Amino acid sequence: MRSWSGPVLLAAALGLLPFVGGEFLAYQIGLFLLYGVAAQGVALCWGRLGFLPLGHALFFGLGAYLSGGILKAAQADAAWYAL
Repeated sequence: MRSWSGPVLLAAALGLLPFVGGEFLAYQIGLFLLYGVAAQGVALCWGRLGFLPLGHALFFGLGAYLSGGILKAAQADAAWYAL
């Protein structure tokens, strides 16, 4: 039977790290996880399925561009628009 103590401790440490490390560390962890999700999508399509997905980069960049524009236009409630 597999032990779940390692993944549970890792998830707890990652969950508490932004509170202990501050706002900048939370931002960096968020970017790291976001880029990891994008990279895993490309790795799945390119490695397992055999084709290079150029649409991933398009939607990743378009989402970043649009969220930046929305946050710039709505400075007052910027945190709610980010969600």
